[in-house]
Formats: sequence, structure tokens, C-alpha cells
Amino acid sequence: LTPHQRAAGHPSVRKRPVITMDAQFKRLKPAAMSRQILALTGQLEALAQAKAAPRDYKINTWFNPHPKRTFSSEATKQSSRTY
Repeated sequence: LTPHQRAAGHPSVRKRPVITMDAQFKRLKPAAMSRQILALTGQLEALAQAKAAPRDYKINTWFNPHPKRTFSSEATKQSSRTY
């Protein structure tokens, strides 16, 4: 069942809202809406591609901690201290 059918068939929904929903539902044209969505999506994509790339801002890395480089063999190294 569609959401429209579930709402129309629900016992707590009165007749007037069901009649209004049916009238609104009959005015919907799914194919036209799909074409309109595709056209708007195409326009949005064209606008996004025509836009310039974002500026690359310089970042002060002096205070940022540098990640320590790890190697795959580190996990197998023996402990340097002997007890």
C-alpha cells in the first residue's frame, strides 16, 4: 500500500480530508515531476561545475604536531631493555 492509501484507509481519518487528499492526488503528474527534477538536477550540476575551485589557504603548521612515522616492522622489534 502507498502512504496515500494507508492514510485514506485509516479509521481515524475523516471523510473531508480523504476527499481533499484524493483530489490533490489526482492532480499529481509523476512523469512531469520526474522530468522537472531531472532538469533542475542538470542545472544544479552545471552551476556546480562552472564554479571556481575553493582557494587553498596557507596554514601555519609550526604549532601543529607532526605525526610520527611508523613502519610495518616496528611491531616485531625486540625490546631494547633487558631485565
